[in-house]
This record gives sequence, structure tokens and C-alpha cells, in this order.
Amino acid sequence: IKVTDSSSPSLTVEQSYTLIVEKGFYESVITIASTLAAGETSVYVDGKLVAKLGGGQTTRQSFALGAKAVISVDQVVSHPTRTDVRFVADTTETTVNESYSDFTFTYHPEYFINLITDPPQITSLTGSNWYKEGSPLRSTAPAQVEEEAGVQYRFSYWLLPNGEKYTDEDLSWMVSAPGKAIATYDTYYQ
Repeated sequence: IKVTDSSSPSLTVEQSYTLIVEKGFYESVITIASTLAAGETSVYVDGKLVAKLGGGQTTRQSFALGAKAVISVDQVVSHPTRTDVRFVADTTETTVNESYSDFTFTYHPEYFINLITDPPQITSLTGSNWYKEGSPLRSTAPAQVEEEAGVQYRFSYWLLPNGEKYTDEDLSWMVSAPGKAIATYDTYYQ
């Protein structure tokens, strides 16, 4: 270190020092991708809650050199205002160290699809469940249903959550919205 004062002539003093770094740290940046479009996930370091983050937010954590830490998040995040939309983590846990310190957790939306009939409850349909956006939904509605003597229901079309009509009893639809998939029947009387 060299020090010079403002006198004229200036006086200068110089001294050498040695610093020994005995311990250090590294910083880990944990990001929640903007694919978590609503709600917040909890971020844990070695099982201890350190932050609650929404999509696009980050937290910075410091760790001693040589130390590893397990970072985890909630597997499922509910939509704050809708019961038929949720977000599921693609990965829920990672281990960080000084050479692999930053990580981004991504989520994908899932939609609840309820398969029902119109008129209501004339037959049971299978397939009501949570579906990843873009995944296929397959179900079959009976072509005809006889509920009571003299009354028959004949399949007309599926009314899908996105407003589309599908006229085949064998439904095959790429899920793009939450809601009801309604097997619509016409009523016939003897």
C-alpha cells in the first residue's frame, strides 16, 4: 500500500502486506421461470424455507466454499383465483456447489377437465382429471343411452372447454383450456 500526502514536496510511505484467505463463499442464484404464471412457490435450502417466489423472481443464497446445498421448491402451485388451473414443477430439487451454483426451476400449467353429459348424469364418462397443457385427452361417449322406457338419448357432439365442437363419440383433443368437456345428447321419445 502506497500513501502520498498533499504537501509540497509530497511525502510518500509504502508498506507491503500479505493476505491469506482462509475461508470464502460462493453465491447461488435461484430463479423461478416465468412459466409459473400465477401464484408463488416456496424455496427451501436443505429443507429450510428461505423465500416465496413468483414466476420471474430470484433469490440469492451464499454458501461456504466446498459446501453443497440442496435447493427444492413446491411440486404443485395452485392458481390463486382458479380451482381448475395449477402449475407443476418440471424438477423439484437440485444440488448446488461452487461450480454449479445457479439454477432455474420451470413449471408447466395443468388444467382440470371434467367430463360430463348434457342432459346431466345419463351415463358415466371416464377421464375427468388434471391434464398438462398440450397433452392428449381421450374419452368415448356411448352412441346411445336408454335411461327409461320410451326415452332414448343419442350422441350429438362434444362441447369442449375452448368452445369447439367435436362430432365423433371417440374424443381425441389436445388440452388447451380448463373446464368441462360435455358429451351432448339429443333426446328421443318412443
